[in-house]
Amino acid sequence: MHPSQAPARPVTILICDTCRDRRVSPPLAGAGAALAAATAAAVGDRPIRVETTSCLANCQRGLSAAIRVAGGWTYVFGGLTGDDADALVAGAGMIEDNGKMTLRGRPAALKQGLITRLPPLAGDPS
Repeated sequence: MHPSQAPARPVTILICDTCRDRRVSPPLAGAGAALAAATAAAVGDRPIRVETTSCLANCQRGLSAAIRVAGGWTYVFGGLTGDDADALVAGAGMIEDNGKMTLRGRPAALKQGLITRLPPLAGDPS
């Protein structure tokens, strides 16, 4: 799927709003919340939800986010920067009909920052 197209399934970008930017010293507080706000703005009118959570327990990898697909896979990323809002939106738009995000064409931040992908929950009615 082209990143500008609507995903075939409901997609949520989940961003840790308590993450700090650890590339600077001392770590910059509020960087996760700023990434969430920038991502919400980048979504525009696409049918992609942006939600925040307090702590994805990935603190050593810096800014963290996940892309969840209803009835599909969940992808967890770390090492993100405040400039990666467009990469997250592009990744959400790349979800295939089978609920997976292809590696080919994935933004560099989502290739390098992939921590894990989790299969759909058994019995997920989505």
